[in-house]
Amino acid sequence: MPDRPTLRLWHNLARSGSTLIGRCLGSMRSVCLLSEIHPLGARFLNPFKQAHGWFKLFTPEDIRRLNAGPIPYPELMILMDRRATERGRQLVIRSWEHLDFYGPPFLAKPPMRPLNLEVLSPAANLLRVATVRHPIDQWISLGTLKVMQGHLSLEQHLSGYRKFVETCLPETVIRYEDFTKNPDGELKRMCQAIGVEFDPTYTERWPDYTTITGDIHNSRGLGAREIKPMPRREVKPSLLAQFDASEDYHVVLKALGYGHPE
Repeated sequence: MPDRPTLRLWHNLARSGSTLIGRCLGSMRSVCLLSEIHPLGARFLNPFKQAHGWFKLFTPEDIRRLNAGPIPYPELMILMDRRATERGRQLVIRSWEHLDFYGPPFLAKPPMRPLNLEVLSPAANLLRVATVRHPIDQWISLGTLKVMQGHLSLEQHLSGYRKFVETCLPETVIRYEDFTKNPDGELKRMCQAIGVEFDPTYTERWPDYTTITGDIHNSRGLGAREIKPMPRREVKPSLLAQFDASEDYHVVLKALGYGHPE
């Protein structure tokens, strides 16, 4: 029997700093990063367009086969990983957990379970890592997205985040706040978790890296060429009280080692 394939899976939620982290990871010479990939997400963000349009992973024979009809999602991920390996690259799949735990405006009702993990586990060994952000800062950042306004309540945010923590977290979790203080150190941890060679020369390329999805146009760090912590946006006392009253919020804080602002 052939060896069981291995896939590298990166879990994250929307507005958790993963676009910036992805620009750094994707800038490493050996990495081939696919962004916001999900079994239910191809009609929104097509993995084929990324794999072929950005990285030219498919052979003419692959393209003929794909044009003949869809192939199962796990088989497609394994094929892309194989083609990346043949080109001396290491494929990393940045999972689109927004569809699993938030849903709108893309899905009316999220499944509340990690479908990438569920679908890919039977077909491949998985090397996994997750990136997270304090739920208050993530919520404020979500509110800056026009596509999200009016689609997600604070209760949905916190219940989705809690379910993400309870069902999706691997052994290695990178907090965005720690990454901004020590990018090299946290990226080394990330690379070690998913079996990727750390390339320190990413620092020369990440500000200009563009083969990635994610809304970066209204980011406070847009145009920055240095990674550093940024102060939290102002939070109204009434909003802090809403967070503090949520059991889901406190479960997330405890699980990730965060504190509630005083």
